[in-house]
Amino acid sequence: AANTLDDYEEGVVDTENLTFSTSGTATTQANYRELRYTKVGSAVTLTGNIFIGSVSSQNGFLKIPLPFANGTGEKNRTAGSVANLQSNTPTLLKVDSGQSFAGLITSSGFATVTVSANHTYVINLCYNTDA
Repeated sequence: AANTLDDYEEGVVDTENLTFSTSGTATTQANYRELRYTKVGSAVTLTGNIFIGSVSSQNGFLKIPLPFANGTGEKNRTAGSVANLQSNTPTLLKVDSGQSFAGLITSSGFATVTVSANHTYVINLCYNTDA
């Protein structure tokens, strides 16, 4: 009984209008803006791809919304892989403790990725909630 699944959920995260950590916005294309998630217990998996249609005044990293806040405490810092089909920049999503978004950054030095229109980002992220 202790190992029964009593907390399972599936859904989508709409990424139509995204923001950057300091200022600026990015808009995704209609057919490429929903990320799928599955939550089993406290484990959340987020997958899919987004196609950036336009970018305005990027300042900071692109924020990808999460369906549930990341767990608190340093044990919950995590990162997931991202493939950019138009660039060879090694990229990942970094999620800090307690955050409700993931930051798109380079895997080399955790620097800000310059997001461009007409770029596709394929996302695979697993993280844990406190629930």
